Amino acid sequence: MDDSFKLPQAEEGMSKLAALFKTQIDGASQAFTKWFSLSSAVTFGISEAKEAISELIEIDSALTEIGRTSALTGQQLEDLGDHAFDMASKYGMSAASYLASVQEMLRAGFDNAEGMAELSLLAQAAGGMAPNAAEDYLTAADRAYRLGGSVGELTRMLDSQSYVAGRASVSLQDMAAATSEAAFTAARCGISIDELSALIAVASSNTKKSGHEVGAALNGIFTVLQDAGDGAAADALGSLGISMTETIASSEKLKTPIGLLKELSSAFRELPEGGAGRTGILDGIGAGDNADALSAILSNWESYESMLGLYSQGAGNAAREARENAGDMEGSLNRLANTWTDTIGNVATPSAILTAVNALNDLLSIINKITGVLGPLGTAGLGAGLFAGIQNIGKAV
Repeated sequence: MDDSFKLPQAEEGMSKLAALFKTQIDGASQAFTKWFSLSSAVTFGISEAKEAISELIEIDSALTEIGRTSALTGQQLEDLGDHAFDMASKYGMSAASYLASVQEMLRAGFDNAEGMAELSLLAQAAGGMAPNAAEDYLTAADRAYRLGGSVGELTRMLDSQSYVAGRASVSLQDMAAATSEAAFTAARCGISIDELSALIAVASSNTKKSGHEVGAALNGIFTVLQDAGDGAAADALGSLGISMTETIASSEKLKTPIGLLKELSSAFRELPEGGAGRTGILDGIGAGDNADALSAILSNWESYESMLGLYSQGAGNAAREARENAGDMEGSLNRLANTWTDTIGNVATPSAILTAVNALNDLLSIINKITGVLGPLGTAGLGAGLFAGIQNIGKAV
């Protein structure tokens, strides 16, 4: 046979061999990919099912505890468990966290624990605060101002404080912490919640201190301004011609802290900055850690009045902020988890869980056997294919 004829034949054979080898590699790759995808899906499903069942156990424990501390019937507890998923998803939280808040509100003595728990979720979602911080905040405000667990009144407070905080560049977390710290003293001294909120906003935005620090400072200032026996405070005020008391209907009474602060602010700002006059006022009334907060309030009384005016404009603000936050990645994942857990809960009776676990175990046993022989079979198949291909090429040649 002519050499010029043999060369194209050889080239054709090599091309077929290369094509066949590529086909075998692609087939093995696809088989491995399918196996890997199946394995990953099964592993993911098992992991997610375990998490869902763990949360269902947590939810069941919470409902059991709620049943012990309330007069709810078995049907009411079941309804509460179902309601927990919808309520939590509304705010991008977990169902277990909602039920935990219900428990805490029951322990706090609220008859409307479910409504208070929803309000706690709203505070958490709107302000990014921890569950215990939200619960302490609402409980402190309710008791200090004797709101009787009124969800409406507390919602107005939350709306207004979140609105004021946003315009004063103060976090709702700090606003809530300061309220928790100072609400009792403020209410006892006749300071309303809107006045307290405005003072917190001014002190926080100008000192950059934490909510707890600002609340503690306000506590100290209110206490001093309501203590007629405090000689240092009386002297400091007297140096500016301000009396701590006033005569009302032939009776001498203490002025309110807000009234005193307003008078004091006007006189304080007329004194030279950094002078002995201002220092004497701050030392006499805001001694120690309270001086910065007092200086911020006295120097920015117009800001206080502006914040006070904003307080009434916040209707619905907390819900708007909660919706925005619930739409972020974490909130969306929490809603997905709630749906998945609720779905598992629809069929997750003890017997159903046992059946599912056994079925998954059988499936894993099969996959384990397949993976045990996948390598050798794949190699043998590839070798046999190549050998057959080479034989066919030889015959064709």
